[in-house]
Amino acid sequence: MKNRPCWLEEARCGLPCGKKLKCGTHTCRKECHRPGECEDAEIPGSYCAQPCGKTRKSCEHACQDSCHAPYQCKEDRPCQSKTFITCECQNRKKEVKCLATKTNPTPDRDTLKCDDECLRLQRNQRLAAALNVDPDHTDDHIPYSDTTLKLFRELSLTWAQNQEREFRVFASEPSEKRLRFRPMPKAQRAFIHNLAADFGFDSESQDPEPHRHVSVFKTPRF
Repeated sequence: MKNRPCWLEEARCGLPCGKKLKCGTHTCRKECHRPGECEDAEIPGSYCAQPCGKTRKSCEHACQDSCHAPYQCKEDRPCQSKTFITCECQNRKKEVKCLATKTNPTPDRDTLKCDDECLRLQRNQRLAAALNVDPDHTDDHIPYSDTTLKLFRELSLTWAQNQEREFRVFASEPSEKRLRFRPMPKAQRAFIHNLAADFGFDSESQDPEPHRHVSVFKTPRF
C-alpha cells in the first residue's frame, strides 16, 4: 500500500474494491472502503446498477441494459452497438447500429454500392488474372500503419509480439469469428484497435473501466 496522509483516521489502499456484488456478475468499482459499503449496498433486490455486459445471443454484442441478474437478457429492444455494412466487393464499409433483437437477429440495414475505387480494384484484379499475376501477398507480411508501429515501439515488445501472434492465429482459423481480449489499459487497447484495422478486422471497446476490453470481429471478406 502506498504512503497515506497521517491525518486519515483509516488507512485504505486507494484501489478499486473489486468485491463481487450481490448480482453475482459484477464487481464493486468504488475505491477501497469499509465492509458493507459496496456500491450496491442500498439497492434492493439481487441486482446492481451497472450495465449488464453479458453477450447477447442475437448479435454477440454486450447487453447495455441495467443489471437484471439472475434473469436472462430480454433482447427485446434493438441493439445500439455498432456494426459494419459493406459493398458487394467488400472494399467499402460503413458503421451502423446493429438493431438486432431476439425475434429479429438479422434486421434490414442500409446497403452500400460499389464506387469508382471499387471498380478500379476490380479492373486491376481482372488484369492480374489475365496476366497470370498473383495479386495477393507472396508471404504473410501485413503492412502496419505508422500509428501501429509507433505504439509497437512504445509498448513492451514481448507483449506486442504476443498480441500480433494472437491475431495471426485468429486470422488463420476459418471457424473463429470473434476474438475477445482481457481488460487492459487505454494505450494497449489503442494498439489492439490499430492492429485490427491493419489486419482488416473490425474492433470495439466494451464495458466501463476498470473492466474495459476490446473485442475483434472478422469482416465479411473473411
